[in-house]
This record gives sequence, C-alpha cells and structure tokens, in this order.
Amino acid sequence: MVEKPFGYDLDSALALNKVPGDNFDEPQIRRMDHYLGKETVQNHLMQLLCLVAMEPMVSFEADEIRNKKVDVLHALRPIPRDQVRLRAGRGQYGPGWFRGRAVPGHRGQGPGWPGAGRAKKVRR
Repeated sequence: MVEKPFGYDLDSALALNKVPGDNFDEPQIRRMDHYLGKETVQNHLMQLLCLVAMEPMVSFEADEIRNKKVDVLHALRPIPRDQVRLRAGRGQYGPGWFRGRAVPGHRGQGPGWPGAGRAKKVRR
C-alpha cells in the first residue's frame, strides 16, 4: 500500500512511484489518498481498542459485539493537553530475540530509521 501524494516534486514522485513497480506486479499495488489512509488507520485503531477493552460478550451475535464496542467508546474521555504527561505513558521496544536471532530495540535501529530518537507530538 502506497499513500499518496508522495515526493517533494514531480521528479521525486516519479522516482518513488517506480519503487513498488520494480518489486510488485501492478495488481498487487494499492495507492491510497493521504486523507483516506489516515481515516482507515484511525478506524482500524479504534476497532482494535474496542476489541481489547470491551467486556466479555454473552454471544457472538453482531448486535452484541457492536453494543460492547459502543460501551467502550462511551467510556472514553478526552485527556486535556496539560494532563497528557500525567495520564499517558510512552514506550519504545527494547532489544530482544526474533526467530532465534538478536534484534535491536527502537533506538538501536540507527538515525535513519523513521522516528528514531524523536518523541511524537500529542495532537487534539
């Protein structure tokens, strides 16, 4: 999946657009508008939040699942900007093991790794 627009001018956009085509067949490539991509990711995160936080269900009927998800969403409360540091925690993956091999932690990825060493902003 490629989120567009990308690049900082036509030449860089054409060069970036060539990368998926060099590695995948065209039917395997999905180009998604930036705003639609944000909406899709936000929706997915809300679905995961609901599934993790909802109370056990009496049945697996669609209405029961929906009602439990709605209960979670009704229980959410906004965190005032001046309270974020008191109510929210940040974390980064530490080094570990994957399939028998040592793997680096978040900061061990190096300075070229997206997000390395940078805190994310909290937005309203």
